[in-house]
Formats: sequence, C-alpha cells, structure tokens
Amino acid sequence: MPVLREESEEKILVRFERLLQLSREIPKRAGSMPPLGFISRDVAQRGGFLKSPLSVTVDLTNQCNQDCLFCYRSGPVTLTPDGIPTHLPLESLDSICRQIVQMGVASIALSGGEPACHPQFIDAVRLVKQYDLALTVITNGTRLTEREVRTMGTLLEPERDHVELSVDAASRETFRKIARTDGFSSLQASLEWFQAYRIPFHTMTLILRDNLHEIDEILSMIGRHGPRECAVEAPFPKKGIPPETHASLDEIMDVHERLLQRASGTPEISLNFLHLSMNIPGGFEKLMSWTYGNDAPLSGCHGGEASCAIDIHGDMHLCQFLIDRGICRIGNIHETPMAALWKNLQEMKRSIRENVYGGRGGCPGFALEASCAGTGSACRRATSEPHSTGPTSTRPPASPSTWDSKVSPRNCSTRKGVRRPSGWRSPSVRPTGSMPPWRSCCGTNSS
Repeated sequence: MPVLREESEEKILVRFERLLQLSREIPKRAGSMPPLGFISRDVAQRGGFLKSPLSVTVDLTNQCNQDCLFCYRSGPVTLTPDGIPTHLPLESLDSICRQIVQMGVASIALSGGEPACHPQFIDAVRLVKQYDLALTVITNGTRLTEREVRTMGTLLEPERDHVELSVDAASRETFRKIARTDGFSSLQASLEWFQAYRIPFHTMTLILRDNLHEIDEILSMIGRHGPRECAVEAPFPKKGIPPETHASLDEIMDVHERLLQRASGTPEISLNFLHLSMNIPGGFEKLMSWTYGNDAPLSGCHGGEASCAIDIHGDMHLCQFLIDRGICRIGNIHETPMAALWKNLQEMKRSIRENVYGGRGGCPGFALEASCAGTGSACRRATSEPHSTGPTSTRPPASPSTWDSKVSPRNCSTRKGVRRPSGWRSPSVRPTGSMPPWRSCCGTNSS
C-alpha cells in the first residue's frame, strides 16, 4: 500500500473527497468503475446472476520477457517445476472460444504473462477472430515484431477490438528501473508500428515512485502515436510489491489533480478513482457514497459477476489478478462445463462479498487474502456455508502433493522467488455431494 508520508489518514481522505469534487466538474477525465462494474453492480443489487460472463480473460502463456516491480502476477508460476515456460495450447484456446460463444459471451482478452511470448501468438489472435469475438490483447509491447503488428492490423476490427499497451516510462533509465529489462527501444518501435498499421490501442500507466517525474512526458510520448485513450492509475494495494516501489498517496493525488486540470486535447486521459480509493483507508466507501449515494454498489469489482479469468491449465478464477494465489479458483473447463463453473463462480463471489467484508469493499479477492492473516480464517468464513439445499459433506483436507503450504492462502504470503515443489500443479481437490465445488478454492480445512 502506498506510504502515508506527510499527511494523516484523515487529511488524505479529505483531499480525496476534494479530488472527487473536481472529477465531477470534469467527468470525462475520471471514472469510479469500469463499464463492466456498472453491469455487475445492477446484477448484484438485484440478487441475480448472469447466464454468462460478459468478458473472459485468458492467459495465453505464463512466460514474460520482463520482470516489472509492480506486476500483479507472482514470479513463481512463470516456469513449470522443470523450469520450462508454459503456453496455452491452441486446442485449449479453441475449446474456450467454442464454449464461451455457446454461452453467449461476446468479448475475450488475451493476457499472460506476455501473450506475444506464445510461439503461436498471431495464430491465437486469428483463432479468436474466427469466432467473431471482440478481442483485447494485453501486452507490454516489447516482444512484438513488425510483422506481427502488421498482421494484427489486418485482423483487428477498429470498432470492436483493441490492444492494451503498458507504458510506464519515457526514458531508457526509468524503463530499466521499473521493468528490469532493456526493452525501451522495443516499446518505442511498437508505438511507431501501431501508428503505421493503424492498430486501435489504449495505454495503461501506473503511478510509481520511479516514474513520478515522467508522467506528463509519458503521456506526450504516447500521444504522438495516436492512442484512443491513456489510462493513468494507482497500483492495486497487493502484497508482495516492494514498499519502495510505491509513491506516497499525496504524490499520487498530486498527479490526479494535475491531470484533471490539464487542458483537453489528444490523447484522451482516463483516471481510475476506484484503484486510488482502494489505497486509502475509508476511500472506497467514500467513493461509492459520493458517486452513487444510497444506490452504492455492493462491490467495485466485476470479477465473478460480469467477468472471469482462465489460466494456462484451463482453471477458472475470479479474476486474472488472483490466478497465482489460487485462492479464487473454481474448477477446470476441461473437466466441468464452463457454464457450470460460471454459475459456481458467481456463488463464490457472493459468499466472499457477504462473509469477508459485509458486502462492501473494493476487491473481494484481496480482501479475502488480507483477512486470512496467516490463518486461513477468512477463507473458512467465506466458504463454510453452502448455498445449496440438501445434505452436505466434509471436504477432505488438501493433499500435500497438490498443495504447497509456502504459497497457499493458508499464509497468504506468495512472494517472488518461491518455487513450487516438484510435480506442482494448481490444487485439484474437489468436494463431493451438494457442497458448492468452489469451496476447494482456499486450500484450508473447514474444521
């Protein structure tokens, strides 16, 4: 969580409220929730469920050519136990696309890892478009070749598809500090190719200690290449990010205020107040009440309500931010129909929302992780009450061969450098009877 350097929590909250007032005066610059959040809010408030997610994020690979300080993905799963990068087979991607089209899903995002590290990256893009799905490619841009960008230009539909490009530096030195690689020239080349081949793209920039002095320069650099939108936001308050990576909250709000007051023009700037609020004690509640009044949403998160994520093994999760933690895994699409998994995932989300933070909060998954406090108690609270009627059965404890206590939510302490044991794979223990299948997500005993 960003460090409170000079201002008290109370003063930070007062300043946040002033920012909200300013954002109301310039509404086009700031959003409190992404579009899917509005839909999931309405569904959750009515106590209902969607028959299918509106968007599915698919990990194309767990390999990445960068080692970014802020990355929400944990380092250990970038390699198999044998030290080999793992890619999603195209046959599995084809199965995913077929199932989500049958369910009525209209949008898919290819992520990772770095999707361009997949040896059949362009074939994967082409496969998705053969199913007539709206596509988002989430990339750092440093692994793309000009040939791949040119081909994407012929495959992507400007009205429906786009590339989401991470741009967190405007100089080689800053890029090296943040990404811990020397790929800045490759990023610059991708920006030029995007413009040359008319790639519809958005950018994402996180406000970090190392790039505070370059935010305006970053936006100017991006703006010269024709982006549709430049999103600027605070990082998720996740565990495992080095404290020195974070800017202070007052510094982050300095950036927000400056960008809100920036003269309109190109590129269009979008500020994510939801992510900022999650870093401020009491910020989420203030944001929701300020924005919606008595009609505030039950959650600021659309994972498990309007979206989900699928990893390289075919396991479905609440969202891509939590894949490596294993705490919100629901089951495998190769073993259980995706429609059934989606129904169970929505039940899981509802239980987390109700049992962990009483229906309020920013990200249920991170709230769950933080509440475990090394004991798994919140995990048990969130998963102890079955939602279906009829007899229940006791889930067998997780087998040591399928669960590594060093990285399980039992202690919620996943860190870079921790390696899975030999033969590791995501937990596969499943309950029996009428107990909701997602209760296996936490890897803790229910006693």
